[in-house]
Amino acid sequence: MASLVEALTLVVRFHGDRHAASGAALPADWFAGALLRVTLLVDGQRMTSIDPLAELVTELATAIESASPPWPAGHLLLDPISQIRAVISHAWASHEPRIAHHQGTGYEADLAEALVQYANSLAGLGLGPTVDTYSPSEVDAYLARHLDDYDPDDVAEQIDSIEDVVGWNFTDTRERLSPLLDAEEEQALSSPRRAPAVLPPHTPVAAPPADTTASVAALFRSLGASSMPGRT
Repeated sequence: MASLVEALTLVVRFHGDRHAASGAALPADWFAGALLRVTLLVDGQRMTSIDPLAELVTELATAIESASPPWPAGHLLLDPISQIRAVISHAWASHEPRIAHHQGTGYEADLAEALVQYANSLAGLGLGPTVDTYSPSEVDAYLARHLDDYDPDDVAEQIDSIEDVVGWNFTDTRERLSPLLDAEEEQALSSPRRAPAVLPPHTPVAAPPADTTASVAALFRSLGASSMPGRT
């Protein structure tokens, strides 16, 4: 799935770089069909833990970074980038409630472990567990009790992001981390707290899969338009 998204973003970036040339555009049917494949792959996953889901959305977000240059407003390819980012939001929204329901009371421990690894990326994506599927205070209590199982320095560096994701002040964890946090207080005060970015709302992808032969031909025609004269 991550490889498919990476391939999509490379095509988007290729067309974006040649946008100065007249008529540069993605093969619409091909892109819609490929994006539908990604969405179906997301829907077909059977995950029972939050950790692989957090890893998945982090990998997808990393894959699109190379296709998100500072293009001007109104650029033809900003919409495809937004659609790819919407798949990330869809992946989280469609799986996280199921995982929480499957895990029941063990969800807090599962979430705490995932946060130590992926809090920064999840906060940057604006993703977090739904309010009715977990107890923030229980996640805080679990992490505080099991802090020795992790690298406390890593937790201290991510504590702001962890709180952003969960939407709760981790007072118990902060108390356990207080020696480390006190030592870094001056540096933390000089750096404003980051507000997590919010992904655009998910845009349903309902286009039918494109004809394989036609889509490949369209892609190669678009690639050929940028080739040097006399080369095949």
